[in-house]
Amino acid sequence: MEILKHTHSGLRWLFLLIIIFAIVNAFRKWKSGEKFGAKDKVLNIITIALTHTMGIIGIVLFFISPKIQFTEGLPKTRSGKIMRRILRKVACNEMDNLGDVSTLLNPEVVQSIIDNRL
Repeated sequence: MEILKHTHSGLRWLFLLIIIFAIVNAFRKWKSGEKFGAKDKVLNIITIALTHTMGIIGIVLFFISPKIQFTEGLPKTRSGKIMRRILRKVACNEMDNLGDVSTLLNPEVVQSIIDNRL
């Protein structure tokens, strides 16, 4: 997904310039009364393809968050409840006041999450 993000950020200005050029060209020809030729049809097809490509890439990037972290386990109490408080503090970079993690079912998971956080 990193490649997709960088491709989108790099090409979006190029796509935008081509789309603006197509709009200005179409408006200029419409105002002057010129007929649309084969070049204009090709430019319109390219513009439609670019806008659809930008839309698809945008939708993919919207639904795939860069803040997803995979771990081997979650910090759980002895009864099996997930300690969301600890996850929230790690996500907010507040590792100094996590509390007592030695009473968890698997306290080593907390250090693994901290070491591999995004």
